[in-house]
Amino acid sequence: MIARDRSCAAAAILASTRDISYMLRRHGPRLLGGTGARPAFCSEIGEIYPVNVARSSRPGRRLNIVIPTTKPAEVYGGVATAIRCGRALFEAMRDTSETRVIVTSDDVERGSMCEIATRFESAFALAEPNDEVDGMVVVDLHNRRYLPLALRAGDVFFATAWWTADLAFRLRDRQRQIFGAAPKIVYLIQDFEPGFYQWSARYALAEATYSRGGDTVALLNSEELANFLTARYHLPYAFHVPYAIDPEILAHLKPTTKEKKVLAYGRPSAVRNLFETLVEGIRIWQGRNAQANSAYEVVFAGEEFDPGRLEQIEHARCAGKLPLGEYAGLLNETAIGISLMVSPHPGYSALEMAAAGCVAITSRYEAKDLSRRAENILSLDVVTPEGLADALDAAAGRVRFDAPTPLAPIRNVPCKVPAVEYAAAAEHL
Repeated sequence: MIARDRSCAAAAILASTRDISYMLRRHGPRLLGGTGARPAFCSEIGEIYPVNVARSSRPGRRLNIVIPTTKPAEVYGGVATAIRCGRALFEAMRDTSETRVIVTSDDVERGSMCEIATRFESAFALAEPNDEVDGMVVVDLHNRRYLPLALRAGDVFFATAWWTADLAFRLRDRQRQIFGAAPKIVYLIQDFEPGFYQWSARYALAEATYSRGGDTVALLNSEELANFLTARYHLPYAFHVPYAIDPEILAHLKPTTKEKKVLAYGRPSAVRNLFETLVEGIRIWQGRNAQANSAYEVVFAGEEFDPGRLEQIEHARCAGKLPLGEYAGLLNETAIGISLMVSPHPGYSALEMAAAGCVAITSRYEAKDLSRRAENILSLDVVTPEGLADALDAAAGRVRFDAPTPLAPIRNVPCKVPAVEYAAAAEHL
């Protein structure tokens, strides 16, 4: 077989006669034209990039989970929730037997393939974007974006982070152009993501993904976030995903006699977690009663950072991001937990601290008040270093060190949006 490019330079492709039918079905990168020059916009907004598509005549529905990464070190929190919800949706779609995981923002390595296979309890094959392969596949779109993505009439897209939703909507629009119709997008919204940015292009792009309520089946992660978003945006096909503690963490929690430890959720890279306020509040608290308060070990967890940022705090260390079992063990020992977050999402860490029996300090945001979820949560109306120091004084007065502290139940809070039933969500598609 001989293929000629525009320069008329020939390249030979070695193939047997058995391969011809497959190669005729396989979609080439020119089917819908070349990719063209990369827009400067995509260089400035690196999460977004152009993706061409190739029409596929293959029948049947396929769930496409559009996700930033499947690397084991990154599959926790929101990514783990997205995979769990995507799997639940797939199992509820009765006429669907195929899943394609489209990785948008990271390399797909052997560990990535093992991670998704383990979480789905199914074997996955690595495929090119323009391959049409039956069954369960992973596509490394991050590195193979120059190839068009094969697109069926029955493709259903599941997205989570705003830039994966942006891509899913673009693919759906192209699907509708080609086939005349397209299923709704299933959009797992896990925080108010415009709030991650100043007023800017990224803020506007993230918020724009909430503007297509008629094309969206929205899965809103937590009662608090569901109440916030549905009060502001038209999301007629919305469900909330009730908070549930990670099963692996829960398996390691047990009533334990607390130690003089403060566990601080400290992530300098996530400005919504108020790292500077966290550090200054602890410094002020220690200075109020140096002998008693400096007896507490202060452990910062969540991510690695320069230990020099803690030099004004006594008896402090950075533990970085911990394996879940080790993190649960630390929760068992901890007397006081701090997890500040300027967001309508409740945040996992504050609720995990409370579930372990710690006195947990967090922050309110509009109608979000985590003290409604557990008696041992202190929720700050105004978040300042001095206010945090006051809360630490109050928390220290509530801790007991003479007996095991029982685990605390985490209550649900009222929500007008129905709890998710994946079969009901699938019916809207």
